[in-house]
Amino acid sequence: MKKIVAIVIAVVTLLTMAGCEKKLEADGTPVNDLLLESGILKVGMELKVPPMEALDEEMKPVGFDVDLIYAVAEKLGVKVEIVDTTEKNLLPSLGAKVYDCAISTIPITEDNQKEYYVTRPYADITLVKDQISNKEAEGQLGIFVSRKNGQLMLRIDKALEELRSEGKVSKLSQQYFGTDITEGL
Repeated sequence: MKKIVAIVIAVVTLLTMAGCEKKLEADGTPVNDLLLESGILKVGMELKVPPMEALDEEMKPVGFDVDLIYAVAEKLGVKVEIVDTTEKNLLPSLGAKVYDCAISTIPITEDNQKEYYVTRPYADITLVKDQISNKEAEGQLGIFVSRKNGQLMLRIDKALEELRSEGKVSKLSQQYFGTDITEGL
């Protein structure tokens, strides 16, 4: 009887330890599952670039990127907390873990892909840059995530693809720009 109890305790201990094993990113850093634990996706945005992202009269975030990130969060089963920041601090604050991801008319460039993970493009604003308050904004846009959180980038990218295939991203594009800025991506 003592042997059976000892075996059961050993098996339970091994199973418990296996469940506590840390998952690792490709670079060996632990997978950040805090999003799932907290239930909140913290998002960095510069809320001064209408119609992409801005504050309305009641100081609530509105715009294409705002609606898109809320749709992504819904797919992930979490709530959104938007952190307003400056264009200069958008990506550096992401690296400093001020928020989980950044979406704010950030073009995908070779330089920023060296420092951060980025989803596949969700929009190309080249043809509508005259409608955006940041006239220098141009190119394909992505959602950026810290290099220490590749799993989150994969989850966000999957949610974006689902939204794109459902026509949600195109519908938002038509709503804010009167044209499809997702076409051909």
